[in-house]
Amino acid sequence: MKIESCVETFLNAIVVDRNLSERTLEAYKSDLKIFSQIFKQREIEEITTENVREFIELLEKNHHYKDSTIKRKIATLKVFFNFVEQEGVIADSPTRKIRQKYKIAKRLPKVLSERELKKLLMASYNEIKFLQEPEEKRSDSDLKNNNLIRAYRDCAILEILFSTGMRIGELVMLNVNDIKPQERTILIFGKGRKERIIYISSDEVLNAIKEYLIHRKNIQTDVQALFLNRDKKRLSIYSIENIFQKYCKEGKDHEPLYTALLETHYGNNVVV
Repeated sequence: MKIESCVETFLNAIVVDRNLSERTLEAYKSDLKIFSQIFKQREIEEITTENVREFIELLEKNHHYKDSTIKRKIATLKVFFNFVEQEGVIADSPTRKIRQKYKIAKRLPKVLSERELKKLLMASYNEIKFLQEPEEKRSDSDLKNNNLIRAYRDCAILEILFSTGMRIGELVMLNVNDIKPQERTILIFGKGRKERIIYISSDEVLNAIKEYLIHRKNIQTDVQALFLNRDKKRLSIYSIENIFQKYCKEGKDHEPLYTALLETHYGNNVVV
C-alpha cells in the first residue's frame, strides 16, 4: 500500500475518532506530507527504522527547523505508524526503536502590559464608532451593516480572550448556547472535551458580549457557532490571528504586540 494512501486514511480516521484542534490537524498534515513526498515511491510495508532515521537526519540538517519542530514531526510519525500497525497494514512500527532526544529551551511568554491591552481594545471600539457614523457619510448600507456586525464580533472576541484567558482554540469552538448573559457565565469545552464554566465579572466584557449577541441574531444561519466568518461558518483559529493583526496595526506598534498576543493565548503557555 502506498504511503500517500495510508496518510490519507490516517487523516480521515483521526478527524472522526479524535477531538483534535484545527491547528493540530494541520500540523499532522504538514508533517506527514513531507515524509510521504520523500518516500512516495515506496510501499508502506517497505519503510524501515533506518529510513525513519534518514528522514530525521534530513530534518536536522535543515537549519530552519527548531528542535521543538523536529520533536513534533517525530511524534507525528510515531502516531501514524502505530495507527498503520493497528490497522494490520504492517507487522511492526519502524518508529518503535527511535529514541531521539532534544533539549527544548524553556522561555516565559511575553505578557501584554495594561497600556497595550487598552490600545488594542480601543482600536476595536473605534472601529465600531466609525461604522456607526450617519448613513449619508457612508454609501453602501449592506456593506456597512456587515462590517458593523464583524466589528462587534471582534470586540467581543478580544474582550473575552483578555478577561478569561481561554485558549483561542476554545474560543472558536464556543456555541451561542454556551453563553449565558443573565447568569454571566461561559461554558468552555477544553482539551479532552472537559467542561468548565467561567464567570464574567467585568461589566465591560458582558456588555460587549450582549451587543454582539443582539447583532448575531440578525445573521440568518443554522450554524450554532458563536463567532462566524464572512461565509456564516464557524470562525477559524487563523481568522482570530488575522483579527489580532488588524487591531494591532490600528493600535500601532503592531509587531511586538501581535507576537505577544499569540504567545499569550496559544495552548502550551502558562498564561492560559
